[in-house]
Amino acid sequence: MECMAGTSFGHGFIPFYLTNSGATNMTMRDAYKLNFTHESEGGTDGADNEMGTDGNDIQLGGLGDDSLDGGNGNDNAEGGEGNDHLFGGLGDDSLNGGNGDDNTDGGEGNDHLFGGLGDDSLNGGNGNDNTDGGEGNDHLAGDIGNDNLTGGIGDDMVDGGTGNDKLSGGSGLDNLIGGDGNDREDGGDGNDDLSGGAGADNLIGGLGNDNEDGGSGNDRLNGNAGTDSLAGGLGNDVLTGGTGSDLFDFGNTGSGKDVVKDFALGDQLHLVDQNSDGVFNSSDYSLQSTHSGTTIHLAGSDAINLVGVNLSHLQLDATSGDGYFNLM
Repeated sequence: MECMAGTSFGHGFIPFYLTNSGATNMTMRDAYKLNFTHESEGGTDGADNEMGTDGNDIQLGGLGDDSLDGGNGNDNAEGGEGNDHLFGGLGDDSLNGGNGDDNTDGGEGNDHLFGGLGDDSLNGGNGNDNTDGGEGNDHLAGDIGNDNLTGGIGDDMVDGGTGNDKLSGGSGLDNLIGGDGNDREDGGDGNDDLSGGAGADNLIGGLGNDNEDGGSGNDRLNGNAGTDSLAGGLGNDVLTGGTGSDLFDFGNTGSGKDVVKDFALGDQLHLVDQNSDGVFNSSDYSLQSTHSGTTIHLAGSDAINLVGVNLSHLQLDATSGDGYFNLM
């Protein structure tokens, strides 16, 4: 130990400094109380293993495959180079994996997680978390809470978990899963798969040929640009294909009163046999002209309202148990 401000402890404060270059031993010969302020230095060139305190810690991994555990408190950790493991523990933590294929877990609390470069795995844990995968093919999980998850550049898997989440795929071929809750999903650039799950979800395909499934709940689906496939699922859903030749898939919709806002030339609407006789024909549906367009009535109370569509322009192509409506 090196004492920097005098030769006697006396009564008062004397700063001294410890480095991480080796083990430090200190022997107290009287009952003095020491107050420590920890200033973290960067990790070594090797694989560092750092365990935080119950306070607000700063951990820097440096070079190598590091393991950083913040413990309790509002911690800041950066993995640096290498394939690192970062765990925030209790508290509102900020974790940055840096370069490499990192595994980051925020633990409990409202955390900020950033994957950086590499194919990263990020789990927000309990709490309302903000997670950004950065560049690479990342796996993001929001877990419990109202989370904001951004895949970034790359082919990402983004799972909101429980809560009202906001999911963004960014560029790449992304898979977005809302889970339970009223979620908002934006596929961004690329051919993306979006699944709303339970809840009233808002799905936006962005650029690319996207597949969207609203799941259960009263959902809003928008394919945006591209040749998209939209399935509302259970509930009263509103579907907008956007530009491109889109497929509105009601093959396994269940009960619901759905609306298709922009059924146009080049689009198809898929239905399945309603009577379990293996054939889709006129006994499976009826058409009604309305003030807003055309309504297709199905089994029970199921109905699909095609906004702005003239009944006389609808054409049915039936193949065994499937039926496809299009415009002529």
